[in-house]
Amino acid sequence: MGDLLVRSLSGLIYVALILSTLFLDRNWTILLFGFLGFLTLQELLNLLRSKSYLPYLLLFIGFVLLYIEKDTIFVPAILIASCIFNTLLAYQLFASIQLKNNLLYRYGLCFLYLIGGFMFITKIADADIVNYPSKLLVSIFLLIWASDSFAYLIGVNFGKRKLFPSVSPNKSVEGFIGGLAGAVLVSIIVALKIYPSIAIGNWIVIAILTSTLGTIGDLVQSKLKRTAGVKDSGKIMPGHGGIYDRLDSIIYTSPFIYTYLYFII
Repeated sequence: MGDLLVRSLSGLIYVALILSTLFLDRNWTILLFGFLGFLTLQELLNLLRSKSYLPYLLLFIGFVLLYIEKDTIFVPAILIASCIFNTLLAYQLFASIQLKNNLLYRYGLCFLYLIGGFMFITKIADADIVNYPSKLLVSIFLLIWASDSFAYLIGVNFGKRKLFPSVSPNKSVEGFIGGLAGAVLVSIIVALKIYPSIAIGNWIVIAILTSTLGTIGDLVQSKLKRTAGVKDSGKIMPGHGGIYDRLDSIIYTSPFIYTYLYFII
């Protein structure tokens, strides 16, 4: 019971921090996700057993560009490169290919996957047509949390068939379906009550993308942890692990969601 209380309290603090910042202004959003990006990058580099300082410099440059609203050719270039690299990560995951931990792979993970992920989390807030409070990014987080929560509840109570036992033995097919259904359900509520500026059909598509890609993002991180021989990416959140453990889904998903928001809607 004590562990459950600690886990619940740290989770509530994390959710309150995210939501309260998104209801302030753009600068606070950039500051928050820049700081979370720094902590997550630190955890990723520990998993990769890398001591390079260059990724921290690239993270700083990326968020400086966001702060000064410098939408140069580099932003769409990073978006395309991040989507391609994340697709390759999914391919190597499902094809059971073990990529070599070389310099190109490490910097792809650090810059295109992680830093790109954090940059486009923040860009989703910038894409909000009603500005702050950033109900658009709040809604995306609600879909992520709904997917995770429903997947956990359904998986624990009804999960029988393993989804990807070689990487994450606790995930089940039933849990994945439950998470998908939960995200779609919440997307309908979002469309009706929180963000009606985007049509309900588009919200359902976003929910399906968020839940499916979020699961892949979770599996990608699980494989990194399994390769490193650790259970959690860090210990900063009691009962949850590291910041990376909590943000792995949206880090992987954000470039694809931003692409859908920017080019389709």
